[in-house]
Amino acid sequence: MMVGNRRIVDILKNVCVLFALVCVLILGAFATACMELPEEKQHTDSVKIGALLPFTGDLAASGANIERALIWVTEQINANGGLAGRHVELITRDTNSDVDQGMNAARELIENEGVIAIIGPEHADLALEMMPLISSRNIVQVSGGVSSTAFTDLDEKNLWFRTCPSSLTLGSVLAKKMVDDGVSNPLILHVNDEYGSNFSKMLSQELAVRLGETPIQLAFKPGLQSYRTVLGLAFDHDPDAIVLVAYPKTGATIIADWSAMGGNQLLYFSNSLTNDVFVQNVPPGTIDGMVGVVNADAIDASVFAGEFAKRWPGDYPLLSAYYNYDALAILALAIEEAYVESGKDEIPSASEISKHILTVSSISTGKKVAWYELADGLNLLRYKNVAAYAGINYRGASGFVELDEHGEIYSGLAKLWTVQHGKIVKGENMLALPASNQVEE
Repeated sequence: MMVGNRRIVDILKNVCVLFALVCVLILGAFATACMELPEEKQHTDSVKIGALLPFTGDLAASGANIERALIWVTEQINANGGLAGRHVELITRDTNSDVDQGMNAARELIENEGVIAIIGPEHADLALEMMPLISSRNIVQVSGGVSSTAFTDLDEKNLWFRTCPSSLTLGSVLAKKMVDDGVSNPLILHVNDEYGSNFSKMLSQELAVRLGETPIQLAFKPGLQSYRTVLGLAFDHDPDAIVLVAYPKTGATIIADWSAMGGNQLLYFSNSLTNDVFVQNVPPGTIDGMVGVVNADAIDASVFAGEFAKRWPGDYPLLSAYYNYDALAILALAIEEAYVESGKDEIPSASEISKHILTVSSISTGKKVAWYELADGLNLLRYKNVAAYAGINYRGASGFVELDEHGEIYSGLAKLWTVQHGKIVKGENMLALPASNQVEE
């Protein structure tokens, strides 16, 4: 029995030794594999892209929704090799819906985080204030929410682009609707900032041509607890219609005061109020049947909304999410095309990226790359030496993103919306035919 036990022990020892040797060999092979570099160089740096979004303040209703759209794009890019051979890092900062705090956030992104481009902001005043900063620091900026025509002819905007149409399109469609409704003495009540003033101006000039008289325009400061004073001034002009150009929270407060003061005018709304935060916070029934205007949807907008809801269960994209998705998508395609064309293993410069933003968004003969084909578009750019390559023509979640040499987009389409039983109901896309040919300088 003793001999048998020893033999068993010896066998077990040998098995253990063999097992240890196998483990050493496996670990050695694994270590060697880890030490071997892949064909493409591994970069420790990343492509940093900033986003300025309103998570707080009067514009806060859209911030988180837009961020989700940007995260979704970033995930798709990184799952398909990143950009310029590097991982993409999206860095978001809160503008607090405020110019001063937004500028601090912009400087932090540029000076502390080292971003090469910025998506946003949604606030036109902040975008104007940022112009000298992005120009001096060579930062590409693509906005998905600024519609003011004040940007159209700026000299220092060679690094600035936008994916949403200007307010002239919206003003043209809304003015026609108001005249068709028989409005003869309208008044425009607008938030006192660049967005509100510009929307009011575009609508006013369109109404002036159609009615033969320029409507009264009254400005108000956002964020007040009461707007009875400015509404009293509006009522003094005895308008048969009031156009409200406001942000959701402030807009809801104004409607509550308007209702309490016995307001009985027709109401019309700007695109900034196409938001559930506005509709759900007004007194029930007060705005049912009233009409607003908003940018047009793409043909497959419902498909985008469905895919968005799959990625973010329980959430659906606001219109601003469509435009910002496209903003980051064309930026990504431009970075990759610039990187491939340069032949250098470094992140492209701002001037290189800005040049290619126009090429991926304006070559009508190029291959159509839809918003859901972003990975295919990136791969096409990486292997662009094939004879069939003739450029890219990006078709976004918001429609074709055709930018002109000034980085401007003009879709020529908008749609009307109304409120039925406390819900926003959008109409069909309509062609904008401006009665005036003026564009704000």
